[in-house]
Amino acid sequence: MRTIRISQKIPASLDALWVACATPSGIAGWQADKVTGSVETGETLGLGWPDLGVSIRLDVLELLERRTVVFGHGDSRVRFEVKEGEVELSHSAPFEDDEEIGTESSWRLALGTLAHYLDRYAGHERETVWL
Repeated sequence: MRTIRISQKIPASLDALWVACATPSGIAGWQADKVTGSVETGETLGLGWPDLGVSIRLDVLELLERRTVVFGHGDSRVRFEVKEGEVELSHSAPFEDDEEIGTESSWRLALGTLAHYLDRYAGHERETVWL
């Protein structure tokens, strides 16, 4: 197993970061086009991109209110730790070398998207168009 660790400063409150990382409506604002299910320990969350024909089911493995949420899929684990003005992400999986580099790059882009969402669009329903 290898672990990617990224700490991202985001000028947002702890509450705003928590909602964005640990609620279906928040996750739908910046991560997936459609989010179903519940973010509760032992529950399953579905992330979907219907226009692309892609979806994934994530198990909610751990939830510490307003602090940490851990999602799992197979051998992969993604942990979000939120603090005032910051998100710490770790993603553990059996990555190959090039896969680890690409996944880290994708997470850096996703966390930048999260920052933009919280700065400009928090609380608004996201609309996407895939060409």
